[in-house]
Amino acid sequence: MREDIPRLTPLVVRAMAIVEGFIQEQIDGFDRELGKVAREVLSSGGKRLRPMLVLVSGLAGDFEPHRLKKAAAALEFFHNATLVHDDVIDEAKFRRGRSTVFSQFGEKLAALVGDFLFSQTFILLSSYQDVEVLHIMSETGVSLAVGELAQLRNLYQPNLDEQFYLKRARDKTASLFSSACKIGATICGASSSAIQLLGRYGESLGIAFQIFDDILDIEGKTEITGKPVGSDIRDGIVTLPLIYAFKELEGKLEARDRIMEIFGQRDPSESEVREVIGIIRQTRALSRAKEKALGLVQASSEIVRNFQNQELRSNLESIGKFVVNRYN
Repeated sequence: MREDIPRLTPLVVRAMAIVEGFIQEQIDGFDRELGKVAREVLSSGGKRLRPMLVLVSGLAGDFEPHRLKKAAAALEFFHNATLVHDDVIDEAKFRRGRSTVFSQFGEKLAALVGDFLFSQTFILLSSYQDVEVLHIMSETGVSLAVGELAQLRNLYQPNLDEQFYLKRARDKTASLFSSACKIGATICGASSSAIQLLGRYGESLGIAFQIFDDILDIEGKTEITGKPVGSDIRDGIVTLPLIYAFKELEGKLEARDRIMEIFGQRDPSESEVREVIGIIRQTRALSRAKEKALGLVQASSEIVRNFQNQELRSNLESIGKFVVNRYN
């Protein structure tokens, strides 16, 4: 059964309400023109998963929601900034079931709104006067850029390998999960070992999240995912299910050649997108990708067992279950 949000403990639920209130306060204080568009982006229905990870990871130290609220909001601003910029790069028309800033206002304003949200991120984080927090967030920005560039340089190449994909997923998605965990724990004074463990938890969970997202792009429903099915294929983005399918089809040259032919056009029709989806579904690619994602969630669960704090463990496990349940 699908769940819209993780089942958090009452302590974290109350903390999330504090963070949400703070985000709304920040939105209300934004510059009028840029703020109007940024407000629309931040109110478009995200799950606030990265702020959630900041809060939950704070349980590894001296937990104080009001101390964490700026960092939690900063991670949400940063995440949405990357989405706005991704939509510019991908020329995406829809996200979360709504028109993107790019499609509504054009490339220039979308780029400025993304820059505005990035700047708001560092304004909030600089208030902690903690160089390590700023260092973690800055490294994340580098990872995201590296991952995005790797994706751009390898579009329409279904013969990529799994290791390339995992590195890209780590950079583009999991780095922000990991950083959210490390920042929350750092601000609350957790031990260095706890910070590292939480970073590993976030990384495993983030890669699993991306794999499930890729699976949903093939067998999900637009009303649930908020974007047309087959968007990655349409945009030439090579995902794990496609990599697995292409590898499995080594003995079936006709199917492989057809995929190469469609991708070689760089602008597949809707019928061709559906054709590629059909070919993938005829293989074990989707089940293999799900197994890989579930293995990563299991790895994150094993990391959770290192913590004695039951409140921390309970919330981390719930977030892991949510990542799986959003697919089912």
